[in-house]
Amino acid sequence: MLSAVRRARGTLAVLAALAVAGVIATAPPASAAGFRGFDGRIVFTRSAADPSLQGLYTASPDGTSVTQLTNQAGTPFTYTDFASYSPDGSQLAFRSDQGIEVMNADGTNAHTVLARPYAGMGLAWSPDGSQFAWMEWVNNSSTIKVADADGTNEHVLVAGSARDTYFPVWSPDLQHLAFTYFGPSSSIGIVDLDGTGGREMLSGSVRSVAYSPDGAQFVYSNSSGELHIVNVDGTQDTAIVDASAHASAPVWSPNGQWIAYSRSQVGAADGIWVIRTDGSEAHQVTHGEDTDPDWQTIVPLPNKAPHALATAQNRGPQALFGNADASYDEDGSIVKYEWHWGDYTPVTLGKHAWHVYAAPGTYFVRVTVTDDDGAKTTRASWINVS
Repeated sequence: MLSAVRRARGTLAVLAALAVAGVIATAPPASAAGFRGFDGRIVFTRSAADPSLQGLYTASPDGTSVTQLTNQAGTPFTYTDFASYSPDGSQLAFRSDQGIEVMNADGTNAHTVLARPYAGMGLAWSPDGSQFAWMEWVNNSSTIKVADADGTNEHVLVAGSARDTYFPVWSPDLQHLAFTYFGPSSSIGIVDLDGTGGREMLSGSVRSVAYSPDGAQFVYSNSSGELHIVNVDGTQDTAIVDASAHASAPVWSPNGQWIAYSRSQVGAADGIWVIRTDGSEAHQVTHGEDTDPDWQTIVPLPNKAPHALATAQNRGPQALFGNADASYDEDGSIVKYEWHWGDYTPVTLGKHAWHVYAAPGTYFVRVTVTDDDGAKTTRASWINVS
């Protein structure tokens, strides 16, 4: 137990203690493209001649621990693709031959939320977790649809036209939906969530697009196989991957520092790759016919305040010995111990501390511990010093 202790007539007595604790959030890393969370795993679709190897997989960004989520050995074959993580990274929505399905991020508990075979091309989960957007063919014309995450309230947001619409993505502020217009001149289309305010940018050869975590930039692929980053107002268009990569389907990392994308038609270099947003440190994550990556967000957890467990004992005439050995921090370490002796003398630092009083009396003694994230907890008690 956390307590302050005194020696009275040769006996140690435990006195009541008061705890004052604070909780702060773990600070995220700085990023020019915003911060949505820490980078988790990358989900992707794998094609293969062997049906048992097809389906959805995940991998760590360094290419380790590749895990098959669908069509594992001993399970019936199910067509699956276009996986999208929930905002907190705990679930995946995806397209299947049953319709739009949702499962846990580890592949368990799959269930159908919209039962219409193969609905959900280019599926995208909204930043607040409440809706899905996807492309679907209606009367031989491509449309952009939106529905609640439970499959209800389905409606058309962008109706079919002479130009096909593909691969919708949500703006982080939930104000717009961007997508790709395919046609003689492909471009990025942008529409407000009520279906109004339709506009286009970068008319030319856009193939797929994704917002940065702060919504200030797009990354897009073009028909030449390049990747570009551009401000959402169309300025400062910069290539970060050249055409030799045959790059497609880019997606921003949650921490805003990396881009994941698919490379194809390049033999052994086929697969999912990642690259920094300045075009440096490109490296291969997976090896195979792997497409349509999405990047899991690991939501920062609140820091837990440290536990201040201490004793204070009389050790000679008008002297106290403080011992905070039992103090601990559940999710880090304690970096500072402060002893306040209640007699207006300077604070003593350290896990163990001695103090000699000028006169006997009863003093309000406090110990404050601080963890490596700056959270503090104070324990205090009245101590009779003789």
